[in-house]
Amino acid sequence: MPSARDSASFFATVPVMRIVRRLLPLLLLAVLPAQTRAAVKILAIGDSLTEEYTDEASLAGIGPNIHNWTELIRSYRATEANLGTFKAGNYFDWRTKGASANFAFPGFTTSDWIGILNTTSTTNYDGKTKAAIISELPTANVAVIFLGANDLSDVYGSVFNNTESPTALSDIVNRIATIHDWVRARDATIPIVICTVADIGATPSKAATYSDPAKRITTRAKVAAFNQSIITMAQGKGATVARIDRLTDRAYDENPFNLNGTVFTLAGASNNPAGRVFSQDNFHPATVGQFLILNEVLAACKTATAQTLTVFPNREILTNLGFNADAPYNTWRAGYAGLGVPTADDDKDGLPNLVEYALGTSPQTRTSPWTFTVPMNGTVKFPTSAINLRYASLTVMESVNLTTWSAVPGNRITVAGDGTWTIIPASSGKGFYRLKAEVRP
Repeated sequence: MPSARDSASFFATVPVMRIVRRLLPLLLLAVLPAQTRAAVKILAIGDSLTEEYTDEASLAGIGPNIHNWTELIRSYRATEANLGTFKAGNYFDWRTKGASANFAFPGFTTSDWIGILNTTSTTNYDGKTKAAIISELPTANVAVIFLGANDLSDVYGSVFNNTESPTALSDIVNRIATIHDWVRARDATIPIVICTVADIGATPSKAATYSDPAKRITTRAKVAAFNQSIITMAQGKGATVARIDRLTDRAYDENPFNLNGTVFTLAGASNNPAGRVFSQDNFHPATVGQFLILNEVLAACKTATAQTLTVFPNREILTNLGFNADAPYNTWRAGYAGLGVPTADDDKDGLPNLVEYALGTSPQTRTSPWTFTVPMNGTVKFPTSAINLRYASLTVMESVNLTTWSAVPGNRITVAGDGTWTIIPASSGKGFYRLKAEVRP
């Protein structure tokens, strides 16, 4: 069974006492326990995309068997990051339970949040929530502002029908900026991450309601411009940006939606099976979507804090969801009885099995070899399996002497929609190519 390390290639080829005294400090260092770095504490200001799915009764509509990014941190990255101490009981503010630095409330808009931050009360839920944020800020390492989806939902119909007010979207950007400024005014040095807004038009529920193809194109462009305004605003304030909109871009553009060749269905289903991108309410991202959201948040927090925060490779996400990350290759391999390991060359045609998989050729039929063409000027064209390349990556290596090899840069490779690769030579002189296939991480 292949692993992330599997790869295959085609055409591969003083006086003693002084020494002791110098070594002794090194030996002592070697046996001393390594210091454990404290986990990065994230203070989150958000809505239902950030509230713990399983800890918030008002989110029962999304169903069981589902976790969001704050819960995934607690489950899989607790040594690197947290959102404070988990509490199962009521906080007696807008939080019912959950992590102490997770201030995320379903249905809340940026206007609701400005109401909290501007309140002068100390006794109502707004006032108590504001006081709790002020209390948590000094021990936080980074603040994440993850808002705007509810605001966008409120105006989405008018944006879709081109009847929105001229400032409908810019007002949301300005309110996010106001929330940023409130945090900055209370802590002059804390790194701040501002999240872009998921394009809710990509969710199955909105797509079903707002289905006119031409309007979907124009609305998507408006939302993209809106997110660019958030990015520009955040950068102007010295904040780091987490690109949450990348998830919904993939939902729009990637067909089928997949991780390393394991295919997911966009629409949710009852009880939230692991193979669905959205939850059973067809609006909130299911666990796989939340893993991808978490990757954006972790990457932004890593940039903002300069601390070690590990994003989730696709293979780890698949494993955590209960999938076999090697299923695409294993399914292909099962069609060839007795096939050897990915690095083996079963049919002795010079192509290891993983390369055969990437190219879409038979690993057991030497009489049907891989073919390529050289149409002109040394340009090389060859077919691949676009589907299989979701699981395996393919690198074209080049050499002028068969000794020193380097990867052909991307600007000299074009890939057609049918999977045909075209390689432009570096020069008009002689050259050699070989192929290297690797399991994607």
